[in-house]
Amino acid sequence: MKPSIIKLHVKDTEGVDWKKVLSSYLKKNYGSQQWSYFFDEALAKELNHLRTNANSELAPESLLEQNLKYYCFIEQLDMRLGNHSTQLKLNFTWYDVDYSTNTKVDTKYTQHTLTFEKSCIIFNIGALFTRVAEETLVDDYKKSITAMTKAITCFTYLAENFFNSPSIDLHAENTRFLANLCHAQAQELFLLKLINDSSITEKQSSLISKLAITTYELYDQCSTFLKKPEGGIIVYGEPRWNTNLSCKNYLYRSIAAYYYSMSLEQQNKFGEAIAFSKYAHTSLISALPFKAWLKDYIDFNGLKETIELKTQQLIKDNDYIYHGSIPQGVSLETIKAMDAIKPIKWNELVDPYMQSV
Repeated sequence: MKPSIIKLHVKDTEGVDWKKVLSSYLKKNYGSQQWSYFFDEALAKELNHLRTNANSELAPESLLEQNLKYYCFIEQLDMRLGNHSTQLKLNFTWYDVDYSTNTKVDTKYTQHTLTFEKSCIIFNIGALFTRVAEETLVDDYKKSITAMTKAITCFTYLAENFFNSPSIDLHAENTRFLANLCHAQAQELFLLKLINDSSITEKQSSLISKLAITTYELYDQCSTFLKKPEGGIIVYGEPRWNTNLSCKNYLYRSIAAYYYSMSLEQQNKFGEAIAFSKYAHTSLISALPFKAWLKDYIDFNGLKETIELKTQQLIKDNDYIYHGSIPQGVSLETIKAMDAIKPIKWNELVDPYMQSV
């Protein structure tokens, strides 16, 4: 099984001349004779340079560095200006991410506050962490999981601290959804690392089932949101997202049940093991209508065959040896969930950069 990460796009913006804005602000507040004593031209140029680089075509990791540094610059500026940031008389114009597959629609919003600028930068930092996660996946699972976990931090911070933005990207409902999506994907990466590890034996079946049930629960939250978005808002993202999330919902429900069945087999609970193995098969069958975008990553037929063979073996052993009673129905609530992902706080993420500016 190979992981498939949903790609998040970064927001686009229009240019800002920090040098001009800061000099005008200082002239207004300190007068034409004294303003130059407070003006650091080199720093203003660096701020312009950072913002330009942060919204350029650099590689994702380089873009991340530029965005984090730029964010910390304007955070420091915001702390110094307090409620007076609107006196900068600066228009920050940002475009909503366009996930449409047909016509290109440029929806842009302009505000005068540093809060709007910061929120858009944080959104891009989160999206860039998902890109780094995708790029490092082949060579370094651990780095990929770390990057995806930091994306959770970004979108969670947005959802909890930035409200009433005109941008659809920044609606709290959508940033919370993106945080949950990144959480699901980070958990999935951790789970697949174990499943694909040849040194992992059937003795770890219970552990894998616990991780898989959490993966299912996280994807179920995301899938439910896209099907019934809160507050009547427009469904966020690409149409294929809903299909992929529905597929993973059923897939990881199936994997959780399958590995739990194996753990029950090790405990000689063959009747229950058969019931969960059958549940795994039913869930996987339910995933198949949604597999269009994931069939290159997951061998659905191979997994289906594996579950069928295991079910047949369990039934045979139970009929001839164990004679365990097979429950009519089982519940995944029996499986104890385990969340392997522990996001850090936003301040912990940006503190190293805050100390350097």
